[in-house]
Amino acid sequence: AKRSGLTPCQVIYQPAQFSWVGKKRESAKATERINELIPDIYRYADLWANNKIPDVTHFHNKKVKPVWAKRLIKVHDTGHHKYYIMK
Repeated sequence: AKRSGLTPCQVIYQPAQFSWVGKKRESAKATERINELIPDIYRYADLWANNKIPDVTHFHNKKVKPVWAKRLIKVHDTGHHKYYIMK
């Protein structure tokens, strides 16, 4: 978000960013989930800004196996998510 000049919420609601955001954008469940994610988003943004993590380009929940993950290099695995950079 910081690099693009967008707020975390603007990034979250971009097309194809999060599977749970779909058509029910304003649902209470989506809003609750966003509120849960915001502290993590700011924490990772701070780590990135201080060059403590590589420029992560993709991430996903460990419960899913996106086809694009095979084409990337996994650089971090934490909590419920895996983080990747381009090859």
